[in-house]
This record gives sequence, C-alpha cells and structure tokens, in this order.
Amino acid sequence: IGAQFHTIHGRTNAILLPYVIRYNGTRPAKTATWPKYNYYRADEKYQDIARMLGLPASTPEEGVESYAKAVYELGERIGIQMNFRDQGIDEKEWKEHSRELAFLAYEDQCSPANPRLPMVDHMQEIIEDAYYGYKERPGRRK
Repeated sequence: IGAQFHTIHGRTNAILLPYVIRYNGTRPAKTATWPKYNYYRADEKYQDIARMLGLPASTPEEGVESYAKAVYELGERIGIQMNFRDQGIDEKEWKEHSRELAFLAYEDQCSPANPRLPMVDHMQEIIEDAYYGYKERPGRRK
C-alpha cells in the first residue's frame, strides 16, 4: 500500500490492524494443510489481551471485537485518520489497485507466519473496507 500510494508505513499498519485482529480472531472453517499449532488459538490470545486491557471479553468473540475496536479508537485518539480515504487516496484508484495489493500481500514472505492462512479474496476485502475505515466498515467475519 505504501509503495503504491505513498502512505506512511506505521500509519498504514495502524489503519489495517483492527481488520487484521478481526480476521485472525475469527476461527477458520478449514485449517492450513500444515497448521502451525495443535489447535487454533489466536481468538483466545486476543481474548486474553482484551481482558488484560480491561475490555469486555466474556467470550473469545467478544474479546476479539472489543480489542479490535480499542485499537481503532486508540488510533483516533492519537490523531491518526483511521482510513485510507482520509490519506488523500482517490477511491476509484484504490478500487482499481485493491486486487493487485491483495496478491502482493498474499505473496509477502510474512504471510505464512500469520496465525490464520490468508486468502487473497479476504485480503482484498480488508483492503477495500480499510479505505472507508473501521467505524464505517468494520469488516466481515469469515
């Protein structure tokens, strides 16, 4: 995203982080061919973080949601405009590049280390939703 649209790297990560938390905190329907864990536990880890922060976390789902929302709100409180629209990026151009950006993210060497096997379509949804921001489009749970 930064290479294509010249956004600041840390700000780009901050905008995407609530979506990544929700994505990784949603149990996948299928696990990877060679899973990294004996069982999927990212949602439980996020629930633990939410609890440590004093956020609602009576279930893993509630913990994931409250943690993602808290990250978004922290970004806003420190002055980050938590969407790509407010970074001065043209909506049409963003949509034209969203598929390409999703493939680049999928091919990144860090993707296999993700707790959940990322799918290109899911990455594209995150990229498209992040244009508008978490408050307007919090993302879809898959």
